[in-house]
Amino acid sequence: MRIILALPLAATAILAACNSSPTVTANNATGKQLQQKIAAAGDVQMISPGRWEGVMHVSEMKMPGLPPAAQAKLAEARGDQKIVSCVTPEEVKQSKASLFGGMGDDCKYDHFTMGEGKVEGTATCDHGGSKTKTTVSGTFTSDTYHMAIHSEGSGAGPTDQMSMTMSADAKRVGECRGTPDES
Repeated sequence: MRIILALPLAATAILAACNSSPTVTANNATGKQLQQKIAAAGDVQMISPGRWEGVMHVSEMKMPGLPPAAQAKLAEARGDQKIVSCVTPEEVKQSKASLFGGMGDDCKYDHFTMGEGKVEGTATCDHGGSKTKTTVSGTFTSDTYHMAIHSEGSGAGPTDQMSMTMSADAKRVGECRGTPDES
């Protein structure tokens, strides 16, 4: 389950990290290799610090290999979830260096392109006979983003025949307020 949720979060970070400055492309690259390409691109503008609000919509989440009780919990995760966060200037500076390191050694970006306000890519993770393939596409500026994510699983274990489709839309709405709802 951690794998399934980690990839959409990485995709969110992908969109949140870039503006329409240099184009970055990669094929068959690890997270670390992609990190290095982004660093080498130079002036990749980060998102603007401040309060961000949006909605993540999970339209499909199926894992037929799970017990019925676990499947019922997945069904509860469908629908809209509010996104609220405060991005500090320090986090903007740190995110460029650490953005793509969290996928793990068993995952690769089959292809990845980011630039001119668009991002798209496909990542495949192979966990000892269980594979997850995640596709991301979206648009972004330093103050907004929209993305669509689709993941499919195959092989042994609960990710066999897993399928998830979601979208996320967010925008910067002003300065951080320092309230608990921004954590």
